[in-house]
Formats: sequence, C-alpha cells, structure tokens
Amino acid sequence: MPLEPASGEGRDIPIPQTLGKYVPIARLGSGGMAEVFLAVARGPVRFNKLAVVKRLRNSDDPVQVEMFLDEARLTARLNHANIVHTYEVGEAQGKYFIAMEYLEGQSLHALVARLKVHSTGLSDALVAYVAGQALKGLHFAHELRDFDGTPLGVVHRDVSPHNLYLTYDGEVKVLDFGVAKTNLNAGHTEIGMVKGKIRYMAPEQLGDGDVDQRADVFAFGVVLWELLARRPLFQGDAPSVMARVVGEDVAPVRTHRPEASPELEAIAIKALKRKPDERHASADAMRDALESFLRGKNEPFDRDLSRLMNETFAQTRDEVRDRIRVFLDDVPPDESGDNVVASAVAFGRTSDLPTLPKGTDSGGPQAPPVTTGAA
Repeated sequence: MPLEPASGEGRDIPIPQTLGKYVPIARLGSGGMAEVFLAVARGPVRFNKLAVVKRLRNSDDPVQVEMFLDEARLTARLNHANIVHTYEVGEAQGKYFIAMEYLEGQSLHALVARLKVHSTGLSDALVAYVAGQALKGLHFAHELRDFDGTPLGVVHRDVSPHNLYLTYDGEVKVLDFGVAKTNLNAGHTEIGMVKGKIRYMAPEQLGDGDVDQRADVFAFGVVLWELLARRPLFQGDAPSVMARVVGEDVAPVRTHRPEASPELEAIAIKALKRKPDERHASADAMRDALESFLRGKNEPFDRDLSRLMNETFAQTRDEVRDRIRVFLDDVPPDESGDNVVASAVAFGRTSDLPTLPKGTDSGGPQAPPVTTGAA
C-alpha cells in the first residue's frame, strides 16, 4: 500500500525538521492549538525511540502559550501506569512541544464504534474492568500534590471515550489534560468559555464553570452509561443537550438494554446525579464500587481486553507497524549522536510527512492528545 500524503490541513504552517532530539516521521493529528506527530529519537547502533510529539502551532499568541505550558507543567508531573507518560517538555526553533510515550492501540471511542458495526459491545465485566483502570489514573491526577504537599486540585474536564486509550497489550490509559483545571494554571477560563465536550459535561460545568473532581465523576458516569447501554446518552444539538443535562434525570440503562447488569447500572446512575453531593465522592469511590462488582470473577481481564483489541484491529495494527518500519528505514543511523544532522539529511521536506493508517477513530494509531476548547 503506498504511503498516504499528508493531509491538507495545516500545510501552510511550516513543520520543523526536528523537535529537540525528536525527528517527526508521520502526522497523527491536528487540533485548534497544536499539531501531533509520530517521531523518533535515533542514536548510535541503530537505537530507536518512538514518541508522540505535540507542538504548539502559534507561539506568538500569549494566551495559547500559557494554555500549552499549563498542560505541560501538569503532564510532566503525572507519573502513573494508567496515564500517558510525558518524556519531556521543550522548545525548538521558538516552538514549544511536549514529547509523550507512543502507545500501540486505539481509543475507547474507536473500539466502541468498530464493535457497533457488528451490533455488539463490551461485556459488562470488561466494561467494569476498563472503567476501573481508567478511574485509577483519574484518581491519581485528582490527588496530585505540589512539592510542598499542597493539593493541586486537578480536574480533567474532558473525560470521554476519545480520551481513554486501550493498548493492544490490554492497558488502559487516560489522555489529554489539555483543558484540565489545576492550581498550577497560569491562565484561567474566561467567563462564558466552556472547555471540553458538551455531551460529557456535568451540570455545574455548563453553569458558572466552577467545578471540582466530581465533575469528572459525572463525565465518567456518562461514559459508563453509554458502554452499558451501547448507545449515546445525550444526543442532539448543543442547546438541547445542555437543557437535558441541567434539567432531566437520566433514564435507566435497562430501558435500552434490559440484559445490562443492574449493579453497574446503579453505579452509573449515581455518578450521573445532577447534584455533586449525591454522586460518588471521588473517582476512587466509584472504582471501589466497580471492583466490588468484579470481585470473585477471577478472569484475566487484561488478557481478554488485549485479545479483543488485537482481533478487532488486526489489519490496522499490522498496517501501522509496516508503515513505521518503512519510515524508520528511511532515517539514517546517527553514529555521531547528532540527531539534528541525521534528520536534516533524511527529511528535507517535512511538509510532506505521510499519515498512518487509521482505524474507525479519526485519531489513527494514537488518538492525538490535542488541546480542545469550545466557546
């Protein structure tokens, strides 16, 4: 299969030949503030280190710079097995970038969409496992403290299936803290500005925007409800969705899927209470409830998830791996340790970077953690 040309989006913006020690070899995605690349750090004796590099588009806009650096300051502190790992934050040719681990897999959104084609979905037990693993990462972020022990008050504000990532090895990762609220933030949300995806926002997030970690619990309740019911919870245009979130109680899951677990349904419904005080007190409390449901089942859920991912995305997985081998073969070995020299030889026209094969999800092999924000 021939390499696909880079998409037209963002072509008028020059792509640097290197981002620090990282050489871009393919495009992964583009958002309002940033572009995302698959990159390689190549060293002596054919050493290769793949990474996902997110680069700020416009370093001349002080508001965008502050938002990007807010994200960088936070992600550099998030070190947990269920959160995508950040290698470093840097600047190259006057452009800020964040380098993160490359994950082989697909987003939860992509998996659900692919299973829906076959009129199926995740088993209730696997739903509980995936949700529990993601909540571990979310709870870690919520409990993060500064070096002096001061709570940082992290709220993700964009929990959704697009930002929950499943690897082919059966791991579950939380992505994209680009619009997170934290005490580290240099910038703050303007009045009237809503950040995140409206279908997954808590009522208080749609109001004055003053939220705590229980807003993420509500968003995760939407995710859990949708996984169990195998359909979207809130549908329609933005005003109608907002009206339903603020003014209506959520229908039971079994109204739409009678065979769904009543125990998991109860966990989802509690998370979806309009009053924060009536929800699970924390992401960890919600995880405890899910693990109580799984207790005694003694199934290898990580292997089950890995098997499902590899069976569902076998063709995409193999195509991506084949493309990456081709990309890496085109990069000369860096015997001198000077990655800049090697990349200048290999990539004279970085504006023509290819894209990788995509699954159902528009994010490709790794749903790009691109900052999003909607007025």
